[in-house]
Amino acid sequence: MTLHWLVKPKDPAAFHPSFIKFLEEGVHSGTSKKDTEIRVSELREAILPVLKEDMASDAEFWLNSKAAMLLALAVLSIESSKNIVEAFAKAICRPDWKIKVNNEEVLAVEDAGIHMCLKKLALMDKSAEYSLGELKNGWQQTVAVSLFLN
Repeated sequence: MTLHWLVKPKDPAAFHPSFIKFLEEGVHSGTSKKDTEIRVSELREAILPVLKEDMASDAEFWLNSKAAMLLALAVLSIESSKNIVEAFAKAICRPDWKIKVNNEEVLAVEDAGIHMCLKKLALMDKSAEYSLGELKNGWQQTVAVSLFLN
């Protein structure tokens, strides 16, 4: 959750409004030497490249739980790359894509949290610079994620 706050502070998809309000009060306490926007920008510059590199190289990890997927969606909402989108598409399009829930393997699309994150990914895909629906190199041009919306 700390990483999520550093990537996308005040994200209502990940944080309760009372928690956001509590942290906002701390920001305005007057003890910080830098403006909030500058601080957020500097922190993002430090962590986004590392997160993006890891998301492209280990998409399975980022798609195996709701918490990891929410962080991945936060990163993608700020900055994306073709490598990440391709890696995610390859993992999502696998018919045997499974995750562990309560020590039991289930199809990822059957998990409510993953399903919700896939819907958010599909919605983000409509306005993204790199779209799941535009991938070439042997992958179908139809967006596999849209199959899960029904």
